[in-house]
Amino acid sequence: MEKAKKKTIAISSFHTLISRNILRSGLLEELQGRVNIVIFCPQHKKDFFKNEFAGEHVSVVGVPGVSLSRRERVARTIGAALLPTSTIQFKKKAKYWRDKKRIHYIFSLALLSTIARLKHTPILFRRLFSSLYDQDIFGAFFQAYQPDLVFSTDVLDWNDVRMLKEAKAHGIKTVGMVRSWDNLSNKSLVPVAADSFLVNNDFTKKELVEFHNIRFKDITVVGMPQFDYYIGYQPTGRKKFFEKLGFDPGRNIIMFAPMGNKFIETDWQMLQLLHDKIYVGDIHGSPQILVRFPPGDDFRRDQLRLSDRVNIYFDKPGTAFQSEKRKDNELGREDMIHLADSLFYSDVLVNAGSSLCIDIAAFDRPIIYPEFDGGTDAPYFRSVRHFPEYHHYKHLVMNNACKNVSSPEELVVWVNRYVADPSLHREERRALVRAHCSKHDGKAHTRIASVLLQMLENGFSAAPSSVLYSNKQYD
Repeated sequence: MEKAKKKTIAISSFHTLISRNILRSGLLEELQGRVNIVIFCPQHKKDFFKNEFAGEHVSVVGVPGVSLSRRERVARTIGAALLPTSTIQFKKKAKYWRDKKRIHYIFSLALLSTIARLKHTPILFRRLFSSLYDQDIFGAFFQAYQPDLVFSTDVLDWNDVRMLKEAKAHGIKTVGMVRSWDNLSNKSLVPVAADSFLVNNDFTKKELVEFHNIRFKDITVVGMPQFDYYIGYQPTGRKKFFEKLGFDPGRNIIMFAPMGNKFIETDWQMLQLLHDKIYVGDIHGSPQILVRFPPGDDFRRDQLRLSDRVNIYFDKPGTAFQSEKRKDNELGREDMIHLADSLFYSDVLVNAGSSLCIDIAAFDRPIIYPEFDGGTDAPYFRSVRHFPEYHHYKHLVMNNACKNVSSPEELVVWVNRYVADPSLHREERRALVRAHCSKHDGKAHTRIASVLLQMLENGFSAAPSSVLYSNKQYD
């Protein structure tokens, strides 16, 4: 009897964090032997992905970069204009602050308060996008590899949008995943409705329904697969890790996570403040500062005035491919280990609101959120002061896991308190992790695999209740 041919799943990895979030979560190992896998990645990263992931049943395909067509640019602009969130409203204000185009600003606000709030606008937008789409990028690849299912790992990345649209045009089943907790409120309406959606948590599921008019029954909560390897993590030895950074193993670490040049221009001021408070002894114990850059981003450092008496390590993660292009890098396996070690050995995180808050909360390390710039106030739209206008910000501060401080004196007090007693606000940090991960059990990748395999076999995503854990309804 002839052996049944294995089915094929095509998985996208265009955003710089997908290799970490999905491909190294354990998903490939979970699917190994059951299906053939084709990873679609940027052409200029093909060799990296082949070295990292290619195997007996895993192929890597490099997709050439194709500029957005005029029609795509129009669709993307409309999609962003019709997303009715406080984040988009803030972006409109910031744009007006930059270019002073008053009529354009008034018109954009009028759209947000009228058409964008109509229930069926997301559906009409998807129909408009479908009619405007004029590319044929993936057709030849689909013909060559014959995927039975396309798994888009970032439904708002434009390469993923194209992949989903063309997969549906070819009659291929599709599963789409929301990459991050802030994506649904700060980018655009979802241009293509996959047959099934995966999300990390319940509040993202709610946003997919409310903002994007995706059917509740088509969405499955799976958790955060990039956190799976944190469960039971065995760190590198303390001495070895500290020596790698040039740090003293007998002293504490303050991790500082700048937001990067894209968002603010005052990261350097907060680092200078931390340095100065350590230098004069206001922050006790002469802790060392581990500066963890956002992947693929940087911050202004030319005005820093640092002393050799304060140990600082500047940590730029990942492998850069095109140094002039923001976020064109990838995190390798060693980068993941290094991140986990950094989180494990840090005693407190000072961070203006990035997702690193959630990572370090998974290691039960205290978090301080400064609501001031650290020095001379920058313009509001380039300052940390504007972050509360972001819709997703409420998901960080809703349970007080991140300690908000409003002055240098308060910052010093809480650094000292947390280093002396790291158990402070422990329950709040656990609540933060539960809210974002839904269930932090190391099995998110298993739930994703279950959905993909059932979609292959049955054409629907609902997995047995023993596998999935969240079908919470919303009013």
